[in-house]
Amino acid sequence: MPHIATDTASSTAADLVATFLVAWENAAISYERLLATGLAQDDHELARDQNYARLLDAGQYILWIGGHRATAHAARLIAKQVPDGSAEHFDRLWCGLMPQGNV
Repeated sequence: MPHIATDTASSTAADLVATFLVAWENAAISYERLLATGLAQDDHELARDQNYARLLDAGQYILWIGGHRATAHAARLIAKQVPDGSAEHFDRLWCGLMPQGNV
């Protein structure tokens, strides 16, 4: 995902919306792929998984643009959007991006 700016103050609203939407789509695709390969990997294996890396990167963009509430909301909606998804998965996958218990 290209970096459009270093902070939200210097970005236009359209740039931020576009980046947010791309991050959302990347998160959904990566999450769906992770579910297909299995989430039972231990943390060490997960850290080396390219789908997880893309999911985490997308989550960081969502957090950067929308904050913790937007990230928690995105996690809930992405989990609903992806077949066999569960918002509880994001407690682990995006642990540092959302306050605990918000999914």
